[in-house]
Amino acid sequence: MFDYTLVKESYNEVSKIYDKDVLSNKNFYYLYLEALDYLFSQFKKGDVVLDLGCGTGLEAIPLAMRGVKVIGVDISEGMLSKLKKKLEILNIKNVEVYQMPISNIYKLIKIYGEESLDGAYSFFGPLNSEPNIYAVNYALYRLLKKGASFIPIVINRWCLYDFLTFKPRKKFGIYRKFRFRYYQPIEFMKLFKNFHVKEIRGLGVILPHPNSKIKDKNLLNLLFKLDSYVSKLFPFSYLGTDFLIKFVK
Repeated sequence: MFDYTLVKESYNEVSKIYDKDVLSNKNFYYLYLEALDYLFSQFKKGDVVLDLGCGTGLEAIPLAMRGVKVIGVDISEGMLSKLKKKLEILNIKNVEVYQMPISNIYKLIKIYGEESLDGAYSFFGPLNSEPNIYAVNYALYRLLKKGASFIPIVINRWCLYDFLTFKPRKKFGIYRKFRFRYYQPIEFMKLFKNFHVKEIRGLGVILPHPNSKIKDKNLLNLLFKLDSYVSKLFPFSYLGTDFLIKFVK
């Protein structure tokens, strides 16, 4: 059995300031917009997709507004409370949410059925916070249709920025409070060996880490353009602060 108490409490605490903290960070905002554009390119109106660690809905709501039905799962009632308020204000009906650890998504099989979903994704940290990845792999494989995509964005163990600044990656923010695991792309791919790998991208290869003190807008714009260019090229695709993998069942 896995104890999720500290994970749940930590995300509940940060839920109070999460949107403001994330969206006001220019360095992270570049990565967020790039990731969101990629998500838009992968799913279309009428698709039913699973958001693992949906948080306050920063990805789920934009997708839902494009006609995608989103099933959101999150361990934090604080995060889900924020999401539900947004859904009510915006009158969005095509988002369903469940409070549970990501490893418990096997419970959704009874609700939606085997091979019922058109895709799944998880952005920026939830899977680093999940100690039972094997259960996620097993349940996802049963939930997704043949040919469906699973698109995780995972915080990397090593990145180019760390190498260039000679600063080894350390846990930051709420991640100091519980068991949080950094992954290398190859290591993470092995955990989902039932799926085929179609694409790997590095996010934040050249762009400074979100915690860096570089705030010059012109410089960040330039670095973002360069970052977008090299993100698909080996070995840079393996050296972002985060990496995106497109798995296909």
